[in-house]
Amino acid sequence: MLERGIDTQNQSLFVVSLQVFFNLQLLQPQVLQVVQQVSVSGLKGPGKASIPVAGNSAPFRAALWTNTERVTDNVYRAFCKIRHLEKVLVKKKDPVTHTYFMQELRKNGHEDILKAFWESVTDMLSKELTKASNDSTFLKQAFEGEYPKLLSLFNDLWKRLMNLESPQGTRAEASSLSEDPQADSEQSWCLTGDGHSSPEDMLWTTLKPFENAYLSRSLSRLLDAVNIATSTTTRDTPTREDMDGILRVIASELKVASVDEKLCRTVAKNVVQTIHHLCSRCEHLVAMDGADVTQVIGPPTAAQ
Repeated sequence: MLERGIDTQNQSLFVVSLQVFFNLQLLQPQVLQVVQQVSVSGLKGPGKASIPVAGNSAPFRAALWTNTERVTDNVYRAFCKIRHLEKVLVKKKDPVTHTYFMQELRKNGHEDILKAFWESVTDMLSKELTKASNDSTFLKQAFEGEYPKLLSLFNDLWKRLMNLESPQGTRAEASSLSEDPQADSEQSWCLTGDGHSSPEDMLWTTLKPFENAYLSRSLSRLLDAVNIATSTTTRDTPTREDMDGILRVIASELKVASVDEKLCRTVAKNVVQTIHHLCSRCEHLVAMDGADVTQVIGPPTAAQ
């Protein structure tokens, strides 16, 4: 009944089921069970996704990104359900004992169910993404090679969560139920953490392996462009066309990474490393000693 009330957002069914569990002294285990079930459903979603054969590249990738976006939509809806549950727990109290339901959960340290839900969801996300990429080379290549697209979907998810009505009011009400005046907090859930990681950091941690792989590939593309333009086999300095080619690769990497400010800054650091590498390679192509330096007659050599 509680699950049905959450799924349908039926306030009456919601309140009645919570009251029943409170009377049976089962409020805490039932709430925690529902939080776990909603967490799992947020990732699995209804039904099974249909993905074309991986060898058919274009349809496969299109279906992959459509289903990935569907996962973020499911996580958003699950978050809204748990957030609504927390609001009801804060406001609802037993008519006989006048005990707030949230106080009942506090007795055993289970006040922040939204945080518990988010930790569970991000942990499952991390495990499912890692498992999927390990089981399928095609998924691994897609998530790593097109990481900015994956990051963009998660950025959109986070923005939607941030744009929800601020839960500060709910937090203030919950804190007012405590006898500890220091329990009052003006911070939004989205800005709080456990002292080590914020909810936003938890989300980005799920993508860290794919980010590292993408940045490694990006740096390789940048350095390869420099190495090709400054090949030591010919000892020729880079031409204008060579430099234009390097600049095109740099511009392309920065443009693709522009979907996210942090990613763009990291790629920019790779660009700086690439420029240093270019300068170093050019120095090796320029004559610094020997006969090339002391030659005073005849046309200049390539090294000069």
